[in-house]
Amino acid sequence: VNSWRPHEFNLSRDLLIEQMDVAADLGVDAYQVDAGWYDLMGDWNDDRQKFPNGLEEIADYARARGMRFGLWVALPTADERSQIARAHPEWIARVRRGLPNRHPIPNALTMCLDSGYGDYIQNKLDAIIRRYGVELLKLDLSAVRNLYEPGQYPGCYAEGHAHRTPRESHWRIIERMFEIIAALKAARPRCLIDLSYELYGVMDGHDLALTKVADQNWFTNLHSPHEVNFRREVYQRGRVTRPWTLNFGGASLDHPNCRRYGLFSTFTSHALFWGDLAQLDEAARAHYRRWFAWLKAQRARDDFYRYYQVSDVFPVPDGVSSKDFCRAIPSARYGIPPDGIHPPGFDPVGERPGEFWDGVARLNARGEGPVFLFRPAGSCHPQFQLRLPWTLPGARYTVRDETDSRDLGEFGGDELAENGITITLPQPATAKVIVLTLVR
Repeated sequence: VNSWRPHEFNLSRDLLIEQMDVAADLGVDAYQVDAGWYDLMGDWNDDRQKFPNGLEEIADYARARGMRFGLWVALPTADERSQIARAHPEWIARVRRGLPNRHPIPNALTMCLDSGYGDYIQNKLDAIIRRYGVELLKLDLSAVRNLYEPGQYPGCYAEGHAHRTPRESHWRIIERMFEIIAALKAARPRCLIDLSYELYGVMDGHDLALTKVADQNWFTNLHSPHEVNFRREVYQRGRVTRPWTLNFGGASLDHPNCRRYGLFSTFTSHALFWGDLAQLDEAARAHYRRWFAWLKAQRARDDFYRYYQVSDVFPVPDGVSSKDFCRAIPSARYGIPPDGIHPPGFDPVGERPGEFWDGVARLNARGEGPVFLFRPAGSCHPQFQLRLPWTLPGARYTVRDETDSRDLGEFGGDELAENGITITLPQPATAKVIVLTLVR
């Protein structure tokens, strides 16, 4: 669970203790404190007005409740009032005419990693990990371009840095960032590092490169109730990089859609959530306890995040995304009555409820594991014919509807591959989890 939404910068000791108590009760593995825990960006000291006993108390409390502690830091960003920015103005990244590269957050400057600031922030991050026992570090990035204003600030124009030209600064700053991450991973191997480059695919090459040096890439802030757009992004990127490396913010546990829809959308990638956990009633808490326990048990038997099956069984998720490869394919090809075709692409930030079922198969080489099926909010079809071409010929499988906690029966692999089974979801914006187990 990440604290950003809905709390944003409004953090306090009592709030985080309250949220962590609920998270631990749900069976959450890690709690990550996002922006708002510090005094000034760049100095990165804990805010003693918010945390009178220091942030160590919060980190220790998370561990005492059985969770790993996570933290957010903006890698290249410093407040112009911070000690580091005032002491070293020569480290500030500059645009044309020598003006500072400014972030949309008030008073925020972008520092150049290809200056002395690179060594400073590497040592600072190492000290933060050590001091608070951080095991999940989210590093927000605007290292070369301001990620919230694509096209602005094309490189660093400052003189006296290692780069010779603004054009050269692009690759040198990114290269220096990779060196920093590699050094932190070597020194602190227990700390998972998530690089946040929320460009919604505007710079795909950067997104892909980040997953080569870090554990995860927070690539988009798509959130409830637009999970069909997120599934579309994961579908496209999952053909190139492992979906569990893709963080997004996020399905909100307190959103009305999450229990029956957003929860399972998130399970298809990396199970990271937002939300005010104190707002959850006992029914919602019991529901999440059940599914978080199922997720852990299923992964313990055979970690389905390692598997990603591709075929023509499922339609492309009918959302909007940064890179749209959706084409006009007759829906009947996917077991849906032939009364429509997949729509063309839309604006990446547009909203669309989705009209066609989609799904994800996380099956191993023996055809075992979970299948996640989704009926989007705009779908008028209550049924989907699920074929399973990944089953072994001649083998027998038990098929379980995990959503309704009931066994659907024992089927032959050939039957599942050729005919499949009919799945029913009476209500839109709902999901179904089907689990296949090989009969020994």
